[in-house]
Amino acid sequence: MPPPDDDLEVIWRHEVSRLLYDPYAIEENRWILVWHEYLTFFNEQSGQAERMLEHSWISLKSARSPEGPWSATRRLFTGSIYSDENDEKPPGRPEYPLHQVFPNSNELGNCMVYTEPGLLAREEGIYVSMKCFDGPNSGKVVLLKCQHDFGSCQYLGDLINDSEAHEYGEIYSGFSATELFAKNEFIYLITTPTTSLIFPYRGCLIFRFDNLASASLESSAGVPIVFFSVFGEEQSFNGACGYSPGSTHSGVIYSQLSIDPRIEFRLFASGLNP
Repeated sequence: MPPPDDDLEVIWRHEVSRLLYDPYAIEENRWILVWHEYLTFFNEQSGQAERMLEHSWISLKSARSPEGPWSATRRLFTGSIYSDENDEKPPGRPEYPLHQVFPNSNELGNCMVYTEPGLLAREEGIYVSMKCFDGPNSGKVVLLKCQHDFGSCQYLGDLINDSEAHEYGEIYSGFSATELFAKNEFIYLITTPTTSLIFPYRGCLIFRFDNLASASLESSAGVPIVFFSVFGEEQSFNGACGYSPGSTHSGVIYSQLSIDPRIEFRLFASGLNP
């Protein structure tokens, strides 16, 4: 780390990964892994690890099969607080500094950092949903479409804003943990409503797309409609759901923080299907 942080003990974190099989890609890129990579340090005054999000980005690797070998890591998406100091170390400059590629304030110009990506492979490209933070406690879920090799990406629009969260519950303050899936002729967005309370993740809301190409969800009076929802135990940290259309027995799977101190998270099958 450069001064004044050159004496900090720092740790790289790799979180919220998403593994995708893309049948439309060339064979060596059929499997895609994306995740949020960022730096943390231990704050002795607070006694907690703190994120250094100026050193963070969405990373990508690809492979012919899950067993590998995997490609070199690509530094893919960054936000406006990204530090150019990171360019000096492999893999170099980010491929898509999104605040520069789509600089308008009503596009991605105000997005400081991205996290919790979702992926969906279609014949026309790979769709990417992400949480964009445009402030310490505010943001939106955005949608991009990229080529199968991520050689180019375009911004399609905003799917849902944190300012809309109160429409679904008084305690909700935002959305996180995005995921995309297709079943039959419909395409869906999964996201977790968040709160400012001690357990911020509160289940999952599933929305259905009206038009994927224009990033529009089915809505009523301008408010996206919840197609169905999945919740864990009340007063617990639960959500960050996933779904595989072929796994109808398990349905939507959600994670929940365990009360057992030996286990951080457990996965549960809701049995609910669209």
